[in-house]
Amino acid sequence: VFKCNSKITSCAHKIQSPKECFEAAQSAVGKAATVQTSEGASDSLASGCTISHISGGFINAFFNTKQTSRCCGADVTALQGNAASLVNLEMRVSNDTCTISLTGPVNVWFGVGFFAQAMEDKPYAIIVDGNGVVSERVLASHMGSAANPAGNLLASSVTVVSKIVKEGKRTVVLSRPSVGASKQHASFSLQDLEVPFISAIGSSPTLTYHLNKTASSIFLWPTAGQPICLCEQPASPFGAA
Repeated sequence: VFKCNSKITSCAHKIQSPKECFEAAQSAVGKAATVQTSEGASDSLASGCTISHISGGFINAFFNTKQTSRCCGADVTALQGNAASLVNLEMRVSNDTCTISLTGPVNVWFGVGFFAQAMEDKPYAIIVDGNGVVSERVLASHMGSAANPAGNLLASSVTVVSKIVKEGKRTVVLSRPSVGASKQHASFSLQDLEVPFISAIGSSPTLTYHLNKTASSIFLWPTAGQPICLCEQPASPFGAA
């Protein structure tokens, strides 16, 4: 999503045809949503390829044949989304605050590492142990070394909003600044429309080697349903700058 008060308000590499637009939209969301397609001339949308999220798991891809001065991502103030994985993840991101909800088994540890597809990426991670205690870490390959078997513990930057245990699942809702407290804490922004993440669950309450792990992605959409630009590579997916 482009910041409309910045110098970058449109795609550097625009998609040139409806066919390319619709194919790119399906590729971008994969199996996470069903893409509905249309084209035409609109004064209210940015020119070229835009996509917007519709309730019920549908995405609308629209190719605007009219040249307009509308900014990509106009009036977008927050993004939100959810992903079902080993650990269910929900996120809401604004310029100032990021709210993160994690749901996993109640009696063992579970966690999520952000902007990663493997532990070797050494991501910023949030871990919830079997007692509901939350910690933030930088993970290490294969659970780190003997001295740091679970990677490096970070200073806490999250506030626990709520903890709920129901039907064998623990849900922890956290809030933290969108900008990381350090480089290791990771930052979240309105440009992060897709956040790759890894999730894992353990076999004990205490953080040790994982019982199971997987890689996933969460798609974040404007909370008010505003359309966002889809750009051609080598620009970033979804029109992100």
